[in-house]
Amino acid sequence: MRREAERNFEARNTLAHVLVFLIDWPAVCFPPFLR
Repeated sequence: MRREAERNFEARNTLAHVLVFLIDWPAVCFPPFLR
């Protein structure tokens, strides 16, 4: 049960990192469009 929770937490963390990466990527590559 605890292992399952850890796996879910890890998956959610990975998803959050991917979302942050996708949101931040254009800001890094095209700063003029977002400022």
